[in-house]
Amino acid sequence: MLLKKLRKDLKKLNFLCLVRGTLREWILKQKIKDVYAPGYTSKPEEYFKKSCIYVHPARYEAFGVAVIEAMCSGLIPIVTIRNGVKEVVEKVSKGLIVESNSLTEKIIEVLSLSIEEKKSYRKKLKRRRKGIQRMRV
Repeated sequence: MLLKKLRKDLKKLNFLCLVRGTLREWILKQKIKDVYAPGYTSKPEEYFKKSCIYVHPARYEAFGVAVIEAMCSGLIPIVTIRNGVKEVVEKVSKGLIVESNSLTEKIIEVLSLSIEEKKSYRKKLKRRRKGIQRMRV
């Protein structure tokens, strides 16, 4: 499972899962150290302020508005290839779009980037913010 693998490889990080329903219940039952699932929030930007990346692991989604919100908040997005928002993410970097079975490796790769490399991604996000924000409406 993705969270257990990440927890094993990335010991010093906290993981925040903004999910609801049965997925949230399942995460809570796993009792994985430093993995939090607060549930639905109408103000995800409050959580985004405490984060550096946004992972959208959906195996299929027509268009992930949450990805757009995260990008507008300056988070580096990682999405799966069958996500309708991938066209927006690829304007930042095609390397942030992966097959579902490659998510763990990509998360570790992005979290391991140098500060300068992360700043470079954030600059790209900032340059694209106006176009991205129009999609939120």
